[in-house]
Amino acid sequence: MNLAKCRVCFTIKLRMDSPLVVSVRRIAEWLLATVGAAVCIGIAILFWLEQSSFPGASLWPLPALVLIEVAFLGLAGISAVVLIGDERTSQWGSLIWAVSGGLTALTVIGGFSIGPLLVWAVLAFVLAGVLIDWRIGRKILYDLGIFTLGTVCNAAILLLLIVTAGTLR
Repeated sequence: MNLAKCRVCFTIKLRMDSPLVVSVRRIAEWLLATVGAAVCIGIAILFWLEQSSFPGASLWPLPALVLIEVAFLGLAGISAVVLIGDERTSQWGSLIWAVSGGLTALTVIGGFSIGPLLVWAVLAFVLAGVLIDWRIGRKILYDLGIFTLGTVCNAAILLLLIVTAGTLR
């Protein structure tokens, strides 16, 4: 018997828009957003506790405002993933890109303190944003503009806080 003629080939062909693939991608979006939010909130709590353990050290206004912002950005990122539907024009999809941009500014400005740890949250939120764009069929170029806008705006806010921190005490 010729093995080439009686060969049985088992292949599973999944279309990228099949319900199974869409469900797996949606679960991946949720997991990535959960990782990003957990990193942001965990870093904010750990740095807050570490900074407050020094006697006589003041948390206000900096680093308290930055740590609060990190936690809120994490919550906003996971909220965007939870609230996004299947609409192509959903603004929640843009929110995750703005969060990623804001965290990127924090990563760059806090390069020697909090920045290296926030890279993981940025990567998780960016990957979740790519999966969302892929699932709902949005163009990523628009969202890269939102990412850049989020980076520039948050960098301006952070630099303004740093410059005025001495006058807020």
